[in-house]
Amino acid sequence: MKYLIFIFLIFSTRSAFSKNQMSVACEDFIPHTGKKLKNFGWTVDVLRQALKEVNYDLKYSFMPWARAVKITKRGDFDGLYLAYMNDERKKHYYFSDPIGSVVVSLHGAKSLKFSYNSVKDLRPYKFAVVRKAAHEKEFDQAKYLKKREVTSYSQGIRMLVKGRVDFFVSPEKIFQYNLNLLKEEPVINSLIKSTLPVRKGKPLKKNNMYLAISKKSKKALEKLNAFNKGLRIIKKNGKFQKILKDHGF
Repeated sequence: MKYLIFIFLIFSTRSAFSKNQMSVACEDFIPHTGKKLKNFGWTVDVLRQALKEVNYDLKYSFMPWARAVKITKRGDFDGLYLAYMNDERKKHYYFSDPIGSVVVSLHGAKSLKFSYNSVKDLRPYKFAVVRKAAHEKEFDQAKYLKKREVTSYSQGIRMLVKGRVDFFVSPEKIFQYNLNLLKEEPVINSLIKSTLPVRKGKPLKKNNMYLAISKKSKKALEKLNAFNKGLRIIKKNGKFQKILKDHGF
């Protein structure tokens, strides 16, 4: 009897201190998250700390966005990060409380005379867009627009400064960060100097960023609720604000 009680106590102690796991797929979305950023960026620090508050360990993997979407849809990873919310994605994911927001805009050569009032006004132009990225509902669904898919933000900027497209559609801070990195390449830098790419026209949309939990993940709603709980905790205890400050936001 004493032996059985001892075994039960060992099992109970291990269960009490064992951690849950959450696997999350993402792409470089600098300056919000990236392989070369401190702790992979402020949003990953937020994710890690929020999960820590609710006894979760984080497995975080970088990959092209299209692949991240594909493997999370089928449940190979629990979450997609940082994701915008739209009707199509809501078929496959549960969305957390928002983590932050970005402003998505059209970027083109400074010399290009341009303004627009609606998506239909964009019909004459050619656009580079990141494959599987969401921008703005009407723009994304407009099959009449000439859109060329790229696999990264740097590739989109290269196409823009080489004159292969009129605009690259991107969050403003991500565009500027990648533009500055490309200035280190002499040939591309000379093209940047000649085109002077800037935001053109009004912003396309302001998008919130979320952790999207795959509906095919085991205990998906439990994981979603756990993260939301942890996020509320770190916002209340000041850790969220401290992370922003540590990363210069």
